[in-house]
Order: sequence, then structure tokens, then C-alpha cells
Amino acid sequence: MLPLTPSGNATERHILVAFIQAVAHCFSDITPFWAEKLGLPLQQVVAQIGDKSKFENLVRAKLMKRGGVGYLEPSPETFPSLEDVNHLIMACGALPCAAWLDGTSAGEQAIEELLECSLARA
Repeated sequence: MLPLTPSGNATERHILVAFIQAVAHCFSDITPFWAEKLGLPLQQVVAQIGDKSKFENLVRAKLMKRGGVGYLEPSPETFPSLEDVNHLIMACGALPCAAWLDGTSAGEQAIEELLECSLARA
């Protein structure tokens, strides 16, 4: 997978391409393999396998997204603390900031509390 990555920084897409390439290397007819592993009718796989983007999205959705064998549910331990992120940002000579989308999420409904929390951890 690392040869597929710029600067050795693997992403979900690199892992996906490596999976697809490995299967192609191991099987002369990949459609039965993918039909079985994806739990789909053979004809559905045949219909999508010729369109690289559609097929990659299909494999990604089935294997790497919620409910797939390659998906790991995130937990609080998955992410660094806000203090650690702020220290890293400041060590780079930058200023921590808060992101805002549109005010519809629970966190954005309490913007004052969110900003106070962020400032307390800077």
C-alpha cells in the first residue's frame, strides 16, 4: 500500500486501492470473489466492476464504512485531546481556532459554551 501513497501517508483510499489490486493479482476472475465478500449478487458486481469509481465506492461502502469489516467505531481515545491539539498548533507558530458550520449541530447550538471550553484549553 505504501507505494500508492504520497510521502508514505496512507489513507482509506490507498488501503482500498491496495485491496482491489491484491485481489486482481490473486484471482483471474475477480467478480465471484467480490460478489461473495461484498454479499452482493454476481450481476450487480459485474455491472459495476467496469466503472472504476463506482466499483471503488461500492467496495469502500461495504467494507470500510460503518457496519463493514474494515470499520472501527471511533471513541474518545481515537482522537487527541483539545489541549494536545492546541499545543501542537501553537508549537507550529499558528493560532488555535474554532470551526463553525451552520449552527445546527448540538455543539454549535451552545456556541458560547463551546468557545469557553476551547479558550480554557488553549
